[in-house]
Amino acid sequence: MKSAVFTLLLFSLLSVWTFAQNGVAIYHTVKRGENIRQISQQYKTTPKAILKLNKSIPVRKIKAGTKLLIRYASKEQVKKAIRLYKIQKGDNAKIIAKKLGITEAKLKRKMASQDLDFKEGTEITIEENNKEISDSDQEEMVSIAKKDNEAILSDIEVDIPKAKVKKPNAVAVIIGNKNYSAKDVPEVSYAHKDAQLFKKYLINTLGYDEGNIIYVEDATQANFFSFFGNESTHKGKLYDYLRPNESEVFIYYNGHGGPDPETKEAYFVPTDCDPAQLSLNGYGLNTFYKNLSLLPYKSITVVIDACFSGVSEGGALLKNISPIFIDTENKIKLDEKAVVISASASDQVASWYPEKQHSLLSYFLLKAMQGAADSNKDQMITIAEIDKYLSEEVPYWARRLHSREQNPEIWGNPITTFSTY
Repeated sequence: MKSAVFTLLLFSLLSVWTFAQNGVAIYHTVKRGENIRQISQQYKTTPKAILKLNKSIPVRKIKAGTKLLIRYASKEQVKKAIRLYKIQKGDNAKIIAKKLGITEAKLKRKMASQDLDFKEGTEITIEENNKEISDSDQEEMVSIAKKDNEAILSDIEVDIPKAKVKKPNAVAVIIGNKNYSAKDVPEVSYAHKDAQLFKKYLINTLGYDEGNIIYVEDATQANFFSFFGNESTHKGKLYDYLRPNESEVFIYYNGHGGPDPETKEAYFVPTDCDPAQLSLNGYGLNTFYKNLSLLPYKSITVVIDACFSGVSEGGALLKNISPIFIDTENKIKLDEKAVVISASASDQVASWYPEKQHSLLSYFLLKAMQGAADSNKDQMITIAEIDKYLSEEVPYWARRLHSREQNPEIWGNPITTFSTY
């Protein structure tokens, strides 16, 4: 009897865990005057069910502002309940309706109700009536889906190649800067998603140990100093992680870059930075490369998915500024043990690929690592093959999607192996 009870309990726990891993969490923030019974009725559940999911919170005496877990909705329910679509260049009502699986009449009614125009970049949300999910749940799901876009996977997010060799001494720094505190600085929409995926590729494809990856989203100026040092010393956290002359180093940055109009010097833009005072609260590209050149690395790869012209995909960092040409001192480029990949020329804009929900450079670089760049089919991607692939695909798609020029820049020994698959 006890064995049967234990088995049933274990099965129940596993079921809850599996559902939690594969579902979307639905939360409710308690408003003043609400009680558990009212909240449970609103979400078509029971007080007992809510209490069970929130054992760590004294919910019998809940206060306004408390965030309660209500239930997990399966991804299949979310998929049925909510569809998101961002209008692309060349779309019309017929094309969009077909992609969303609805009639043109329904699409137009939805757009009219949301006061939306048929303009490139406009986001459309289609919510289906689903008896298994309450209206409150659907509203929460729309918020989650819009924020994270988790339900939409591009081709580079599946079938990630497996590493043939582990690299226990390899060290990486990955930075994805999406959200900026200065109100006039536009967000970098896909920076977090790109950074997260690069981390997966470093671990799964390049054989890096997750514990050797310094990862941060929305890095501040203090983070940059901590990782890479300052003008006086190169001995930051990255230096501390290295085994001299044994560690391969990989650095990935996705976010804003910008120029100082006075000095024409380039800077990374930390998330707490005022772009009007980059020389004071930015992180200099010259300092970055100088400090990297002093590290005792075995080899180093730097991927910068940013532009430093002062004009970004999301808008200008500085008002009344035209793109500025920047010439950065870079000793790393001259090192035979180094590879540097930049998203664009210094006076160009680093573009996005909205349909794939990644930046152009990051998307095609990871696509190259999946094998798309392997012109001789030997399952080894060299710098020469990366250069050829990126130089063809990125400029083409920048013109096709945005009618602009974007030419990635790649430095490194052509015969160096970048990755295998």
